[in-house]
Amino acid sequence: ANSLPCPSGQYYCGGTDCFEQLDDHTFRYCFWSPTGEWMVPDQGLRLSFAAPAGCIESARFREAYIDYEGGSAYVACVPERKVSDSDFPLCSPYVSGRVVREDGSLVEGKWAMRYVSSTGTNQNTLQSCTEMYANCLGDPAASWTLTPSKNDGWLCGVTTYDLVLIQRHVLHIQPLDSPWKLIAADANNDSMITTADMVELQKMILHQIEQLPDNTSWRFVDASYVFPDPTDPWVAPFPESVQLTAAQLPAEDVDFVAVKVGDVNLSCDAGCDMAGGATAARASGAPWVVGVPRLKLRRGEEAVLPLYWAGAEACEAFQMGLRWDASSLEVQGWVRGALPGLSDASFNLEELPSGWLRMLWLAEADDLSGGGRPAAGTLLYGLRVRARTDIEDVSALLAPDDAVLPNL
Repeated sequence: ANSLPCPSGQYYCGGTDCFEQLDDHTFRYCFWSPTGEWMVPDQGLRLSFAAPAGCIESARFREAYIDYEGGSAYVACVPERKVSDSDFPLCSPYVSGRVVREDGSLVEGKWAMRYVSSTGTNQNTLQSCTEMYANCLGDPAASWTLTPSKNDGWLCGVTTYDLVLIQRHVLHIQPLDSPWKLIAADANNDSMITTADMVELQKMILHQIEQLPDNTSWRFVDASYVFPDPTDPWVAPFPESVQLTAAQLPAEDVDFVAVKVGDVNLSCDAGCDMAGGATAARASGAPWVVGVPRLKLRRGEEAVLPLYWAGAEACEAFQMGLRWDASSLEVQGWVRGALPGLSDASFNLEELPSGWLRMLWLAEADDLSGGGRPAAGTLLYGLRVRARTDIEDVSALLAPDDAVLPNL
């Protein structure tokens, strides 16, 4: 809207009009009139922006002034310029919002936002290490469906301690305290929490399966959704997408709560290093609390190597990744110690020939009072070993290795 139109028949900066385009992003408006033009407050040049298929990020005045006669040859004044940063970016249509976990932490690694329009347009954008997303949709007449997704980093934050928390919930000892934690605990995606979820997560922690067969690594819930029963998030289908009509656009604050499946204690750490797979340490601070005695073996000799609890405090759960020199030592299997509830399901023995072992343990339901927790000196289990060379100290060949399985 221009309340100061180009004066007809006068001299213009652009030759044929009172404005000219200097480059793709700059234009100039100017004229001069030998007869003069009357100027009153709140009149002048008003710029109107439109973004039918994209965004205008900002607008900036390089210079603005008015010359008028009087007194000396020319006297200049600078007119008021009213520009608000809140008006930009200007998009048609435009959508933005936040995607964070229930505690406000970021989503680990990269995740995608998919935009599908009623006219068939399909856009995907990748987000990384930011809570905010924003996009220009490009069709102001269409309605849109927004769906975040992420299906990698399966083990980020998923440890044996999560099994402990799920077990406490199943046994009604310590219920999980939010609908999003309940969704995270439902590993097999059957809309309930049972020991079957623990079995699936245990297999994944031990690398017996690399991902959950009936679920995705991350779930995203419309943050504006109010659960009818927060203790049962499946009493009604919860929205994992947001639908926006054309009349609702542009739209801000279209937020989602991100849920890492299996990570009920929110220990998956975004880190902002794009590496992914990080786990914040939430368990024992001891780097290695398993003792192995010195044992001398001759080539071909077999023995049982005992592993005992060397921590100062009793333990409710632990997981262990062991590595050894497979050219010198053969590990044939495990034997029971004093640790209750240990079974073949507690171990991944498939990679023994390669020289590493994954195992985990958590107290059985009857032992949650503390009676079944190993105290210092408790024999956990033994490893059946055979020497492939003469070995002065078998314990020196074994070491905890977080690359095999984080020792927690």
